[in-house]
Amino acid sequence: MKWSIVWAMLPTWSTIVMACGISVHNEVTHRANDLLENNPGSNMTAKYIRYMLDSPSYVQAGSFFPDWGYQCLGYSKFSEDAHWPPFVRAAIEYIHNEYPEPWADRQEEATGLIAFLFAIISHDIADVFWHGLGGFQDGFIHAMSAQNFHGNTPKAHVAADAGAEFTLRHSAELKYFNATWTVPVRDLANIYSQMYKHTNLPTPSEEDLRYCMQVGYTAFKADLKLGKYLFPYYGQQSPFLIENLDHYYRGGIQDMTARVVRCWREVASHFSGNYYSGSGTMCSSHWDTVERSPLSSHSTSSSATHKEKVQLLQSSGYRVLDDWDDKNGFLSLSLATIPDEGSKQQHVLNVNLPTFDDSNFLDTCETFSSDVMLTSNQTSGGLAYDIVLGDFNDDQYPDVAVSAPYYSAQQLHSGAVMVVDGRKENLQLDNNDIFSSSSIQLNNHVANSRFGWTMVVLDFNHDGIDDLAVASPFGEPGEGFINIYYGKAGVGLSAKPDVIVFLPQRKNNYGFGSRLYAIDINGDGKKDLVVGCPYCGRQQNLQTGAVYAFYSNRSHPPTLSVPDMVLPSPMIQRYEHFGRAVSLIGNGDRRLLIVGAFGYSLAEAQRVGRVYAFDLNNLPKPRLQWTMTGDSEFQQMGSGIVADNVHLVIASMSETSSQFGRNKKWQCGSVRVYDASLLLQQYGQINPGAALITRAVGSEMAAHFGYSLALDQNILWVGEPFANQGEL
Repeated sequence: MKWSIVWAMLPTWSTIVMACGISVHNEVTHRANDLLENNPGSNMTAKYIRYMLDSPSYVQAGSFFPDWGYQCLGYSKFSEDAHWPPFVRAAIEYIHNEYPEPWADRQEEATGLIAFLFAIISHDIADVFWHGLGGFQDGFIHAMSAQNFHGNTPKAHVAADAGAEFTLRHSAELKYFNATWTVPVRDLANIYSQMYKHTNLPTPSEEDLRYCMQVGYTAFKADLKLGKYLFPYYGQQSPFLIENLDHYYRGGIQDMTARVVRCWREVASHFSGNYYSGSGTMCSSHWDTVERSPLSSHSTSSSATHKEKVQLLQSSGYRVLDDWDDKNGFLSLSLATIPDEGSKQQHVLNVNLPTFDDSNFLDTCETFSSDVMLTSNQTSGGLAYDIVLGDFNDDQYPDVAVSAPYYSAQQLHSGAVMVVDGRKENLQLDNNDIFSSSSIQLNNHVANSRFGWTMVVLDFNHDGIDDLAVASPFGEPGEGFINIYYGKAGVGLSAKPDVIVFLPQRKNNYGFGSRLYAIDINGDGKKDLVVGCPYCGRQQNLQTGAVYAFYSNRSHPPTLSVPDMVLPSPMIQRYEHFGRAVSLIGNGDRRLLIVGAFGYSLAEAQRVGRVYAFDLNNLPKPRLQWTMTGDSEFQQMGSGIVADNVHLVIASMSETSSQFGRNKKWQCGSVRVYDASLLLQQYGQINPGAALITRAVGSEMAAHFGYSLALDQNILWVGEPFANQGEL
């Protein structure tokens, strides 16, 4: 009965949080602040960033504000207004008129209002790309709808807006959140009055703004304390949400952060001069010229009255203090009491969280000593997103290449790769900074390209020394590319790439280089560069996927744009993601290229996943020999594949395990180990149980066991990133 109480209250609870997305918007604003603090771009931008850093209570309230009136006292239209440039223009004009410099004793009010406005802009820009406005068919919610909701976009909207809150709370502590919100209520009421001064429409009153902001604040604090307990309700609906919330290239948190930073820089540069009084596009044509139809997820009507929502939140033990400064028109919101988290869980949810029997697992947990710890000054730069080993200077010691694809120096999210010398005596470890400790830093200075998203080591020029291939898969459509740096004896890698690999520009090449592999395709005993492009499209179908091979040899031109092998998926299915994983089994004249398409779907079951095996004796057009298809929704079979001379290992990173009776582990993930020699003899459609040696499953729900794989010297390493803050 306890579980039934939880699920019965979820529709009401989710309606409260769905209209807000408060944690996600605050996270985007926080990351953008951090990014700009280290890379302001100009003294003018630095000034406004300082205002935000000095006014966290204004910033966090402003990050929520555009949603203040949805489902509150009939103010949805005015809430919608706050999402678009006319409101921002009116606010900038108001600040210039009401708070002319020097501010003297109005310094705090002026800088607080400016910080509040920049947070509003963060919310607005993020919403455009989160909701896929402006014609983006591969935006976050559109992609989530197509992959996990049978194309039902309204349903995906609800799950994304509310589920992202709980997913974020499940994976992050968010300790930076301020205890207090400060809201410049009188200024906001005046801005609305200024916008509508030539109409007869009644504008929001100070009292109504105070009330609705209090409701939003209460929902925000309740979400912080209780959201992680509601994570299973939404997480089960969408593995895409769990896996892609942070890193999805169009509308993930990192992407929204970069777009906000670009807009902030532009607004800051114009704030003291031409402040968009009437002409010119503000920040992005997708924001400033897009048709301003209401955001459907926000305009969804509530099944509960406003009073019922507030009563529900108050019954959780929260009492909000409303401190009103009538002289200046500022509202301060804070919590009077915060009950113990454990008792609150029982009081509000009335649920005992289930425990799982993990005695079935045969994994080994060891603690490794840390001789060296390296850090970066950019907390959101994605340090160590990928790590590879290679002897690039031929000194018989493996060097370490460490990527940070979101590193931003000259350009936002251009990325960087640091190469650390493998000989300890050559390390400079005065302050543990990876940049000062590395022998060379590699960059491409292309905005949003995410240089270092993936890397691979191979001998591309057949000189016996390891070379490094580094992918920059994103940026503008058709602009993904790969830099190859040749290793040199006694020298190592140079800062300038020796070869640049790309495809002729066309819109279906987006994400070229997002997966890299070193595999001997042509059978000459030397590993070739294999590029998996799961985001590449085909015949107007988004993200069907493809695999490309560029053969290694003694001589290459400085640019390569014609692959030696092109392998599209035998299917034409949207979001199949063919090429997500690639490996090889066999040798001599019996070699099979194994390709994972973890997004393959059946009519009745989404993303069961499929693995393809291609005979390489028919190059440059490998012949399909067999397929292996998953059998349950969201299994995502083929999300990871590795092999050696004996075994083929296939991951299904979001498979649900039902072997524990009532304690079903949704999306715990699984890994299957196969006899490679038997698979070489299979043809047609084969069962996932064929040639199976063993299977292991994840340790807890949503763990995504098998998210990453490595097979080395008969040791299989399996990543489980969403279990216990990440396990290996």
